Amino acid sequence: MSIKDQRLHNAWNSIQLGLLLFPLLPLVGAIALLWAQFVIWRRQYRTIFRRRLNWVLIILSGWLVVMSLFAYYRRDAWLGLFNFVPFFGLFVTFSVLLQTPAQLRRLAQILVFTSVPITIAGERSGFAFLDNPDFQAQMRSRAVEISYLDTAVPSSPNTLIVPKQADLTEGKLSQFLHRP
Repeated sequence: MSIKDQRLHNAWNSIQLGLLLFPLLPLVGAIALLWAQFVIWRRQYRTIFRRRLNWVLIILSGWLVVMSLFAYYRRDAWLGLFNFVPFFGLFVTFSVLLQTPAQLRRLAQILVFTSVPITIAGERSGFAFLDNPDFQAQMRSRAVEISYLDTAVPSSPNTLIVPKQADLTEGKLSQFLHRP
């Protein structure tokens, strides 16, 4: 990838490394991204402040800070603030750094590449509980409940009569179904 300003080449490498590490090692990835953000802000601050969209994001960030000061649940507001403001900063710096479609394609490839292990880990954790004895016992009890519901008889639109275990085992289901 070619960076027109060679002084930003290390920041570009840091962004790629940070995005690659962020899903698996969030602290290391965040440090790499913040370092790149700092370098870009320091070297390209004139370009950043000339763009109107960046001013909108700065004003929005300031407004969010003020609203967090007066929020009813301040702790939650500040935690939510830390989800938005760093990404506004990354968006501003990425818009300065990304100059070609090839660079954007490279970042997209890194994001897709890092999403594969996370997807696999999520699927494994989703299916890992199938071997859990508690889960298997719970599923067996639900299967029994479902079999009761299959033999249930609606007596009116709002009520459902379910036969007792003894009625089912003693062969009295036909009597139960034909009860007036």
